[in-house]
Amino acid sequence: MKKAGIGQQGSALVYIFGLCLFLSAVLSFVSEKVKLNRILITSFEQEMILSQMAEDLTALAMDHLLQNTDYYDAPEHFKISKEKIAALASGYQATVEIRDEGSRFNPNNLPVAYWQAYFRHVPQVHERLVEWCFRPVDLSVRIATPIRNNYVLIPEELEQLLTDGDRRLFPSSSLTVFGPANYYLLDGEVFVSLLMRAGLKLSPLAVETVLERFNDQWGQFYNDHLDTLLSQLQLPELPPLEQLERLLTAEGSLNPNFIEPSYFRLLMPADEQREFSDLAVRQREQPFTSLEMFEDYLHNSQGVTISSVRLRHLFSVQSTVLGIKVLIADQDGDEVLLEVNTVVERGRAEEDPLTIIYRHKKWGTGKEVSADDG
Repeated sequence: MKKAGIGQQGSALVYIFGLCLFLSAVLSFVSEKVKLNRILITSFEQEMILSQMAEDLTALAMDHLLQNTDYYDAPEHFKISKEKIAALASGYQATVEIRDEGSRFNPNNLPVAYWQAYFRHVPQVHERLVEWCFRPVDLSVRIATPIRNNYVLIPEELEQLLTDGDRRLFPSSSLTVFGPANYYLLDGEVFVSLLMRAGLKLSPLAVETVLERFNDQWGQFYNDHLDTLLSQLQLPELPPLEQLERLLTAEGSLNPNFIEPSYFRLLMPADEQREFSDLAVRQREQPFTSLEMFEDYLHNSQGVTISSVRLRHLFSVQSTVLGIKVLIADQDGDEVLLEVNTVVERGRAEEDPLTIIYRHKKWGTGKEVSADDG
């Protein structure tokens, strides 16, 4: 009896000990879960704070653009005071950069001949663009003139084309994928691709007809209105004008205060091309406040002859597509916590003054939010 009592007592102790271990494990689990929840809540709260801060800083940049009362844009107009930025980024270090996006080289909107000339020192980029934009097609509907059927639609795709492993082939800061094509910089192939991109379905025969009519009449006269230019081509069919106007313009949009010399020289007549080595200094120190001032620079400083009407249909001293880059770092500025890139387009008088056409968030941890593009 005595031994049985001792055995039962031992079993009870083992049971109690096991129960204590179980309860300890449960309490530890609950404690860790509470800690994890607190961490997640804190992380979520920080993300919310940083996201709102980025929104406020982007809004600050957009308001800064709207406050410009001059009839031109120059580098000085894109500078925001550090005090205004700091006031919206308490406890963090932040920078806000405004850039002219629409005056950069856009491969989507330019003929292949421009690609060859612009990337003459890095032919690998030209080759990659050809592979990307001219995808294999059904042999049964092949046409005599290849038409691009794929586009570089977002900056991430552009980065992919400009990078070979860890090696940078060409700076992405010189290029863009945003903004409409200029009618007076097209060739027939780009024009057909824009019609098809706007939703028009063309047979191989129709493609050749459009190519022939465009190439025959291109550059014969200038007009600001796209519908007038299209009517002159007498095409059998056109996509809705509203759709096409999102992709194509007949108005000047390249700002001489921001365009790079290497791109600018390609826009000049073949016998008038220069290096324009002084252009960057001129943009910074004595920006062009009007197209007349720009024309005077070309004629008198560079000896370039270009008609005033062509100049007006290629260039504008007011930027039309602009990029806004917001960087938020920790208080010491050692770690970037959030980067937000936004692209806005200036509307016409009757439209919204600025329309967001692209936005992308990238967190410092490597977490990314999908791009929103309009």
